[in-house]
Amino acid sequence: MTSDTDQLALQNKFLKQSLTDVGKAFTAEREARINLEKVIEQYKENNKGACTMGEMRKDRETLMKQENEELKEDQGKKMTLEQADAWRQVWKARYQKLKTKCQDLENEMILVKGITVTNSPEMREANKKIKELEKKVTELTNPVPQLRKDGL
Repeated sequence: MTSDTDQLALQNKFLKQSLTDVGKAFTAEREARINLEKVIEQYKENNKGACTMGEMRKDRETLMKQENEELKEDQGKKMTLEQADAWRQVWKARYQKLKTKCQDLENEMILVKGITVTNSPEMREANKKIKELEKKVTELTNPVPQLRKDGL
């Protein structure tokens, strides 16, 4: 008899421990979700109003300022042919770098616009629904073709 009561007491103790462990796990998960939501809100707040085109413009302006400062430093100095050739190569490399960066960004923007605006599943579904509603409107505003089909 004592072994049965001891066994029940052990089972009861084990169940209580398991319930407290599960409770701790649920509170830890809830706290993690709350922290994640806070991080997401902070990210949204920090990046509020961020515009890709605006960021590109800022990058371009900072590059131009740096280049203008370099030009001002070198202005008034006479250059040899080697120095002029070196500058030409530097400018050509910068131009190519900016050109490829702009092309990559334009291609990316085209892809994003193409996917999100016209080819998204939501947009296709919305267009399908619009066509169905337009068809119903024409049937309701002009019932004669439907009546002819019905034989009236």
